Amino acid sequence: MIVLALVGFLLFFTFQNALSGQAMFGDENTTLTVNDYSAVLINLAILGAVISLISYLVYLFSRRNFFHKIYAYLGMLSGVFLFLGVVFYAT
Repeated sequence: MIVLALVGFLLFFTFQNALSGQAMFGDENTTLTVNDYSAVLINLAILGAVISLISYLVYLFSRRNFFHKIYAYLGMLSGVFLFLGVVFYAT
């Protein structure tokens, strides 16, 4: 139940950031706000990570390899989008 609540909050904040055209991330001491094309990539990465997590949870209950492959590919694609978004922001 806690995992579903966290996924819901993450989706809500991701869509809220996407609608405002920015991406915000950080820790308790620093917050980084990204705008423009980099924000789109970072928001897609977060959305991909959430869908990957949901796919993995479905895999745990159903044990179908299809969901495990979706989990792996979306996780990898999400990592690439996050990397590209941060690199484009830094340059």
